[in-house]
Parts: sequence; C-alpha cells; structure tokens
Amino acid sequence: MRRHGPGTRRATAALLPPEIFEWLFTLAVLAFLLWQSSAFREPDFLRLAGERYRDAQELRVSMLDEAARKQDGAAAPGPGTPAELNKAYAALQRSLAAPVQSRLARLEEFANRAREARADADVQGAIESLSNETRLYRETYGIAQTDARSIPLECAWRELVARHEALPGEGAAALLGMRALLDGDANVAAALKGAKADSWLTARADAACTALGTPAQAIATAAQLVARARASSNNAGKSQAARNLLANAHWYFALWAVAGLLLLQFGRSAVRARRFLPVAALLWSGLGWATQVHVEWLSDRAAQTAALMRWGIRFPDFFQFAIAVAAVLVVLGIVFSPARAAGAAQPVRQTPSSRLGYAGFVLFVGLGWWLLLDLSATGHGANRFHALYQQVYVFAAFVVLSMLAPLRLQLADGLGRKLGWLLLATRARRAGVQRWLGWIAAGGALALLLAAAGAASRLQTQITSEVFRLWLIVGVSWVFFVRGEPALALSAGSGGGLRGMAFLWPLLFVMSVPLAGLVLTDDFGPLFVMLYAASIFVGAGISFVYFDRAGYRRWLGGAAGVLIAGAWVYLLTFALYSLPAPLARVAERLQSVREPFSASNDQMAIITWFQESAPADGYGLGAVPWCGEIVAAGCRGVPRQIQSDYIYTALVGVYGKTAAVALVALLALWLVRVVIHHGRASRGTIAPGSPTATQQAWLSWIAVCWVGLTLAQLAITVAGNIGWLPLTGINFPFASFGAWSLLANTLFLALAINLPRRA
Repeated sequence: MRRHGPGTRRATAALLPPEIFEWLFTLAVLAFLLWQSSAFREPDFLRLAGERYRDAQELRVSMLDEAARKQDGAAAPGPGTPAELNKAYAALQRSLAAPVQSRLARLEEFANRAREARADADVQGAIESLSNETRLYRETYGIAQTDARSIPLECAWRELVARHEALPGEGAAALLGMRALLDGDANVAAALKGAKADSWLTARADAACTALGTPAQAIATAAQLVARARASSNNAGKSQAARNLLANAHWYFALWAVAGLLLLQFGRSAVRARRFLPVAALLWSGLGWATQVHVEWLSDRAAQTAALMRWGIRFPDFFQFAIAVAAVLVVLGIVFSPARAAGAAQPVRQTPSSRLGYAGFVLFVGLGWWLLLDLSATGHGANRFHALYQQVYVFAAFVVLSMLAPLRLQLADGLGRKLGWLLLATRARRAGVQRWLGWIAAGGALALLLAAAGAASRLQTQITSEVFRLWLIVGVSWVFFVRGEPALALSAGSGGGLRGMAFLWPLLFVMSVPLAGLVLTDDFGPLFVMLYAASIFVGAGISFVYFDRAGYRRWLGGAAGVLIAGAWVYLLTFALYSLPAPLARVAERLQSVREPFSASNDQMAIITWFQESAPADGYGLGAVPWCGEIVAAGCRGVPRQIQSDYIYTALVGVYGKTAAVALVALLALWLVRVVIHHGRASRGTIAPGSPTATQQAWLSWIAVCWVGLTLAQLAITVAGNIGWLPLTGINFPFASFGAWSLLANTLFLALAINLPRRA
C-alpha cells in the first residue's frame, strides 16, 4: 500500500488556491453559528423576550406637536412666557391621556350595559379586561382612573405656577423649573430654590399631591415621568426592532459574512481603488437597507431620533449610512490622491495571509453578537438594546474589513510617504530652519494627538484608549521598520554599548506618550495593558540592538527577547502586589482579588460564583441564568458590564469552563496564524527600488505589533476574570460589546489579513 508523505500533502494543498480553503472554513464557521442561533428561535425563549419588549410597546406615548417640541431650544433665548408653557403643558397632558381616554368611553359603555343587565358576568369581565389593558400605562405615568390626567405632572405644574405667581422673587426660577419639567430634566427641575421648600404652597394640594412627598420630590418625579414619556416612542421602536432582530439575526450575519468574503477576494485582484470603492459602497448600502441596520438608534437624543423617523420608514438608515460611506471615501481619497500624484506603485494581486484569517474573524465576532443577543433578551434590563446597537457595529466591522484590506498597500504607501517626510525633515544634516520646521511639525502632531485624546475622554473614554493604541502600534512598528540603521552601524564596532540606545530612545519615546496620556486622562485599564505589552516591544528592541544585530541568529535574539519580556512581566506583577497602590480605585481592585467575598467591590465575588456554579458543559444559549435564581430581587447574577469586561465569564456560563479556555486558546492561535506568514513575505526592512516590498515590510511590523498588544490584552482580560490579576475594565478582543474596540481591531486585521501574491 502506497503512503503519502508530508511533501505529497503540501503539493496537494498547493494545487488548491487558498481562497477555496477560505470559503470552506468560513462556511463551516457559519454553519456552527447558525446552529447555535437556533436557541433564539425556541418558543419559550421568544415568549420571555417578548414579555421584556412588550412593556415598551404598551408605554408608548404619541406626543402632540406642541408637547414634542423641547422648551430649551436655541430659538427661545429666555425661559418662555407662562402662556406658551401652559399651552405646552396642556398638550403634554393630552398626549399622556390619549391612550386611556380612548378606553374610557368603552368602559362607560360597558358600565351602562352592566347596570342594564344587572352586572352580567360577561360584561363585567370585559370591563376588567379593559382596565387591565391600561393598568401598566396608568401606574407608570400616574394616570387617574376617572379623568385620565397625570396626577404627578399636575401637582408639580400647579406648584410651580403658584410659586411664579405668589413669589415675585422666584418668578424666573419658577419659569425655568416649568421649562425643565416639560423637558423632562429632573436635576434642573428639582434643584430650584423654591422647589426645595418642605411645604406645599398651593392651597389646593390634596392628599394625592402630598403623598408624592415634598414639592422638590414631586417635581423630580414628574420630570422623570415626562422624560420617560418623551423616550417612550424611541424605546417602543427599538423594542420592536430588537424583537425582529432575534428572529432574523442569523441570516443577517450570514449575508454580511458572505458579502464581505466576496468583496475581499474581488479586491485582491489588483483592482484600482476608484473602481473597487464604489462597488463596495453600493453593495454595503444595499445590504444595510435589506438587513435593517438601525443607525438611527445609536443617537442618545430621542428628539433627533423621532425627527429622523418622521422622514420615512427606512430612509433614515440608508441616509445616515450613505453619509458614513461618503465620509470614508473622502478620507481614503485624501490618503490616496497624494500618493497617486507622487507616482506610487500600481495595485498588485494579493493572497490571504492565512486560510483561517477571515473565518476566525467571523467566528469570534459572531460569538460575541450571539452572547449579546442572549444578554439583551434575558439579562439586565438596562442592557436590553445592546444587541441592537451591536448590529450596527458588526455591520460596520464587515464594511471596514472588506473595504480596507484590498487597499492596504496603497494606504501604507500614502501614510509612509508622510511619515518619511517627517523623518527626513527632523534629521540632523538638514539646514537649521528646515530642521526646526520639521520638529515643529512633529511637536504639533503630538500636541494635536494629546488634545484630541483629552477632548475624546470627555465624550467617551473608550475613544481615548483607542487613539493611544493606534499611536502605540503605528509608532512602534515605524521604529522597527526604519530599524535605526545608522545607530546600528555606529554600534557595530563597539558591541552596542550606549550608542545602541540611539535605537531604543525613539522606541521608549513612542511608548511613553500613550502611557502619559492615559495617566492624564485617568484611564488605567488600557494603561495596564500597555505596560504589560511594553515588555514585548522593549524585549524585542534590546534583543535586536544588543544580541542579534545581524538578523540571522534568531534563536539567540528570540531567547534574549523572551527572557527580557519575562523579567519585565514578573517585576511589574511583583510591584503591583507588593508596593502600595497609588490610587484608591487600584487598591479596591487589589482587595477584590485578595478577598473577593469580603471586599467592598463585589464584582469578583459575583463572577467567581457564576463561573463555579455553571455546569461543566455550560447552560447553552437561551438558558443562561444571567440574573441568578431569584429574579424578583433584581438582576444580580452577573455585573451589568459583563458584555464588555467579562466576556470570558459569559463564555464559561454558555459553554462551560473547558470550552471557554479552548475558545481563548483558539483566539490566540488565530491571531498568531494571521501574522505568522508575514515573515516569509517580507524581511521587515526598507527595500530600495521595490515599493511593494517596502509597503509590505511596514504593514508586517504593524501586524506583529498589533498581535502582540492584542495578545497582552487577551491575557490580562482572562487573568482578571479568573482572579489572577485585578479587574481592569478592558474589552475582550472582537467579542465584546462596543464600536471603538471592535472597529480598531478590525482596522488592524484589515492591514494584516492579506499578503502580496508571489509571481
């Protein structure tokens, strides 16, 4: 019998293009995800999810035009006249009463029939049924049973009107309180001087008003009621969209995955950007409309969302997505146009860097979305729309990957030329004025980065960490790409010494910028990751300068780099547990690790209990008790931020501890497989006369630095979940909820997933 050796298997694999394996692995992953998603279509699961989202439908308030307009708009410079505010208040009361008044007439009709029939049982049952239909609505908005008026709103309004009329010194404050009440701003409405009085000013304040507490408490309650009414239409729309998503997410995701792979393979055929981008934008725009990507739900302003919804049923989604695509095209045009004018290389044919590259992306992004679907339907009520938001982020991730991966070489060429100009502008041999101009430009770019990070931290802290991560990866990869050849040449004869620091100083400077920025912006979770990831970069840099300058003794350089990185990690961890904590928050997290069941921060105790209580093979999707066994006491099974910080714990709950560890190992292996063949495609150095080789060299360094940082993030996240390190609040790569982490990782994956095809 003839045996086939490894050489025969490699030859057989070489006969099949890697794109075939890409399709096979991707289809296998999609089959697994579709099988997993069948739990979301089970009758019991749909019933429980329907109950969660049905309340929002019952509490919907259709605002009249006079009530829908906010009172704090720019068109009204002052607090508004009492007549205008009274008109808006009356419209608001009518809006709240409308759903109940439509049933009052029917209740009166049934009551008359009951009296005529002498309390016939069927008629009385109909009356009770009509009353039960509005019970939740009336209790939520404080609607009276008889005249359909909102008692908290009426009490608060009468009190503010009385204070405006009876207390001239507080007239302006009362008008501001009336406006804040109509806008649903509880903090402003209840913080007024007159509203803080302990006694009611209105003589007509009856028992229903005094039962609400002090005037300040009543006004705050009424303002919260108005805020909920204003957001009810938005919540009702999102609830309906979330219910539809549970039934259709599986084929939405499969359609995006197939379309993304088609575009990815089409873009590898050396197609020009001006031809590829319109085709990709048109395809994704159509898919965004067909799969109901609700971009408008991402807005935090209910008034803006309501205004967009009045434009049409599906038009706002397509409209906003078209704007986003146009913005991407503009940015890419800015990058590519100068490169084309400078005579950049023509597009080249590309091949996958790994046959598992795209399939792994589909697997982990899909698993993350499935977890969010389960959490949204059965977890903490505050997270019920996270899967709906994640739909937009997952869709955007497919768009970014499929549109940027084919253009990665052109992107590297455009950015490399600009960074190369900056490097030449600051070199020592240039004339004084030109050299200082270069340093001024570099300092201005750094100042702009810090200013942008500081401004972003006020809006959303996740943006800050991703900005600094982008700086770190691009900066470190650029230092390794340029390699400090003059510094190495100088240190070659002296065996390294202090002259070798000419290579390490730029590396240390690049790493110090995000570390200082994260300290200034009080974002210590990403700082923790970067401190650990710095061990990889510093170890590689020292190894390269002092142990393996020639570049051929990889075993010596690799061993030295591993020893240096290991020593760095050990000393950092030793300092973390041995030295006094610099901040109270850090001390609290450390105490939570040491004594999870007695510390003031109980999150480690909760996730430890959840992991230990899960069955060996997990509960399975659709059956995880995210809220614990006693739902009536509140959702205390897992922390509310499990969708971002504790994805590993969620994986343990769904699949069991062994499978969760296997998935983490698979994610790490996939990241390594994406970049492992970059060493064969490039030497990582500038190649004069070969633009493609030069561009690929920098992209390979970017890919390696990104994988190193991501592996450090993965290790710290898992170590925090199992109690080896303090909880840091950082995301699990690709599977966590959120736009910035997912899109940033997808951006770097797009730069790493392809390689130039060999002739």
